[in-house]
Amino acid sequence: YTKNDKPITEGVYTLNEFLAAADQPAALGINASGLSVWKSKRDLDWMGLEGEAKDGESAFACSTRLVTDGYRKGLDLIQNVTDKVTAPTPKTVRRYQKWMAQGDDVEMQRIWAGNLDYAWRGTARDTRHGPQRVRILVDAIESGGNDAAGMRWRGVAALKLSDLLTEAGYSVQVESVISCKDSSSSRIFKLRTIVKEYEQPLDLLTLAATTTLPAFFRSLMHAWGLAVAINPRDGVSYQVRTPSAEEFDDGDQNSRAFVIPGSAKNAEKASELITQIIGKLDDAGE
Repeated sequence: YTKNDKPITEGVYTLNEFLAAADQPAALGINASGLSVWKSKRDLDWMGLEGEAKDGESAFACSTRLVTDGYRKGLDLIQNVTDKVTAPTPKTVRRYQKWMAQGDDVEMQRIWAGNLDYAWRGTARDTRHGPQRVRILVDAIESGGNDAAGMRWRGVAALKLSDLLTEAGYSVQVESVISCKDSSSSRIFKLRTIVKEYEQPLDLLTLAATTTLPAFFRSLMHAWGLAVAINPRDGVSYQVRTPSAEEFDDGDQNSRAFVIPGSAKNAEKASELITQIIGKLDDAGE
């Protein structure tokens, strides 16, 4: 589709739908330029798959297996980020009109009748404890020249936040997102994969594979690009764009969305981000 005169290719998937879409090049027998890189055993360090692939297993197959079975190495990293924050109790804020002593609009008949305490109409807030939905958007994309180690920590931040918020009573949805621009044209490619839906129980082991495993982007999402978004003969060439919550707005006015950016490249940065997001939730409840 086109938005603001810019052509956009966008995919929105559940996790199982995404894995099926990413596997289309193999299913169709496409053997195009660049495809062998994403589905071979080369560059395992670049994909973050060192020590993970079994004998004779391709990088693509290894990535898919880890997403299915869970990724213990990624989950273990959660021990390195802050444990000094506590998620606030979920609150639902309802705004309503009421008559009061001061407000936005005055009713003169009430003044003349002497009802000064109820002569103004204004907005009041009713704050109640209850479930609140939070979307965590993990920026999965990374420049090809950067190593895999720094890609893990944005996922670790998402794991910790998901755990904290779920324990506090929030309903959490986690999405792995990318937003990039084709280097040879003005076309924008966006991919939104819902790796943990609101109603699903929290499975940190599986979530670790979809958020902390660099190959989720560098193998599986590249394969999606070849299958769906990019002509395989052209290979893969993109310019990184930092996603925003507004860009991936799903229209749900009852949820709050937070982006986990690629700038969280170590335990310290991940911890700072966790603290910031928890602080924003805390402020919203006041």
